[in-house]
Amino acid sequence: MPRNRRQMNGDDARAISGFLDAISAERGAAPNTIESYERDLRLTAMSLPGADTLLTVDAEGLRQCLAGWSGVLKATSLSRRLSTLRQFMQFCV
Repeated sequence: MPRNRRQMNGDDARAISGFLDAISAERGAAPNTIESYERDLRLTAMSLPGADTLLTVDAEGLRQCLAGWSGVLKATSLSRRLSTLRQFMQFCV
């Protein structure tokens, strides 16, 4: 994971909160699932390159973030984080 993590953007925080509320209400997600999703999304938001946010990042920014994870995370953790990110992005569109 990149060492230069930054503060999370307020818009990202609100979008994450809305996503977590939705999966809790619509899917009945367990508290541990909600906590994992929140952690994954917050870490992703703080690891994006430059001024990117979860709501503004483009494909290249995501590729850079993923490249930083590939040598650090176990395959299962990487898979879970990617799944969380996919679900979040689908929620946002």
